[in-house]
Amino acid sequence: MTKAEQSLEYLRTSRGMPWVELGMKVVINGKPAVLVGGDDSLVIRYDGERTKRRAHPFWETQYFSRDGKLIAVDGKLVTP
Repeated sequence: MTKAEQSLEYLRTSRGMPWVELGMKVVINGKPAVLVGGDDSLVIRYDGERTKRRAHPFWETQYFSRDGKLIAVDGKLVTP
């Protein structure tokens, strides 16, 4: 397990978000990004940027599945 995967595992358990995955598409405050890691916060890279940034997993955040479907908003799963 890589360091990024280990830190993301902490996010999954500590924040109750077992569905988060590395490479997951997210939109934070209307700006698209990719999840590249995590611990107590999300570690993301905004589209078109090279710098990693931190973001709160429950603030203005939408999470998308691999096929582009919205699966969670502000850390809570969306009911189909």
